[in-house]
Amino acid sequence: MSLRFTICRDLNNPNQACKAAALLDDLVRKGQLRSYDSSGYGNCYEVALAILLDLAEAQMETKGWLYVMGNCKLPQGPHAWVEYDGWAIDFSSGQQVFTPISEFVRVKEPENVKRLTIEELQEKCSTAAGRIELGIFDQSI
Repeated sequence: MSLRFTICRDLNNPNQACKAAALLDDLVRKGQLRSYDSSGYGNCYEVALAILLDLAEAQMETKGWLYVMGNCKLPQGPHAWVEYDGWAIDFSSGQQVFTPISEFVRVKEPENVKRLTIEELQEKCSTAAGRIELGIFDQSI
């Protein structure tokens, strides 16, 4: 499987390393990104969840990785993404876009934002009510 990333650099800090892209790329090369479907299809909630569950399954250090939900201006309405080390990772429209969080917030204008650690995410996924709250309807994830 190959995974193509787009990294949007911060013009004020163009040399800022994107650790998230490097870590996910490493998982792809090792074949450990199992749940994530690189075809780009699926809803943003399920894609963000799959990435984080794969991180946990691969026994990667999960501290600092967050599953984030909010209502965004662009795309309009409910949306989910992943945050790590100052970067927002957005899986909209079949793309994997890494953007500095400050720029992501400026462009998407999310409101009512809720951030969950991988541990909190796993706990919520253990119940049907928690999965519905997260916007996850695919029971195979």
